[in-house]
Amino acid sequence: MASTAGPPVDYSNLNLGDFNYRQRLVLGVTITILMLAIISYALRLYAKRITAASVWWDDYMIGVGLVSIDRVKAKRDNSRPMRNQLVSLG
Repeated sequence: MASTAGPPVDYSNLNLGDFNYRQRLVLGVTITILMLAIISYALRLYAKRITAASVWWDDYMIGVGLVSIDRVKAKRDNSRPMRNQLVSLG
């Protein structure tokens, strides 16, 4: 059976400017999606409070997931939490 892998990739003329741009773009998209998730969770809790609906286990699990996202990323990358990286972008 023939190999489907293409020829080896030549990284000798890698433009680091493009890499930095992509790294910032991915970080920006990640932060945007995370902020949308936090806002939607806050609106969910607000709606439950307005309608006098009780907070149930799924609401707690969403909260735990949102809080742990930043900690897991920092531990995996052996880096600072994401909120500290925002300061270093400026």
